Amino acid sequence: MGCVEGPVPLTFSVSNDDYPFCWVFEDERFQLKNGSDETYLRFICEIFHPAVRDEKGHWKEFLAEVDKLLKNDGYEIYPAGKISNRDVYDWRIFTLVENKMFIPYSQRNQRAIKEKRILFSIKQNARNQIYQLLEKYNNVYRETNETGWNYDVTTSEEVFNEIRQFYPPKCYNKQGKYMDTNNLQDFVYHSSPFCVIDAIEFFEKYNQDTDFEAQVNAILKLNDIALKMQYGKVESTSIAK
Repeated sequence: MGCVEGPVPLTFSVSNDDYPFCWVFEDERFQLKNGSDETYLRFICEIFHPAVRDEKGHWKEFLAEVDKLLKNDGYEIYPAGKISNRDVYDWRIFTLVENKMFIPYSQRNQRAIKEKRILFSIKQNARNQIYQLLEKYNNVYRETNETGWNYDVTTSEEVFNEIRQFYPPKCYNKQGKYMDTNNLQDFVYHSSPFCVIDAIEFFEKYNQDTDFEAQVNAILKLNDIALKMQYGKVESTSIAK
């Protein structure tokens, strides 16, 4: 028996050849050709949904190859849930340095924010709700330094120290100048919306054993902000092209 070099081509059986090849990408009803990134990504996730994929086929190999291509554009497909113990997939922003250190929202999505593919605002009512939630979880801890001296530190102080690893925390003052701040209320009320999300994520790090995440999502949903926190990270649910 001779050997066949190279990959073996896949063959498909077509019962009703009513549409031209790859018609689905041209059909305006699907908005895949001229639609948003979100529309295209959700379509890809549906291709691998348990209701339509062939569990005995090569869908995992196709998923892996598609995921590689998407990562070149800053996205990835990941298992977001299960149906009958089978993975259901969703998409998210791809972060290369996930396992080295925690990267806050504004830094993970720096490219998309700069290119205005991620756009959202946080109105004053929502900022007030966010501040009240953070203040509720602004606990006091007793720490000991290297000399044995005991001192108290708040969650907000720890959060500002975390943020300083990436940028100096700033907010607008009454004169409209963007100034350094250590004040949680000023930071939440008068800084960039992306920085506010950074504060939320860092607060969650110190409150993982509470219902903090659920309360964050309740505020986001109440104020129609296209974001969702899951496993300690806030992700955009809508991306502009």
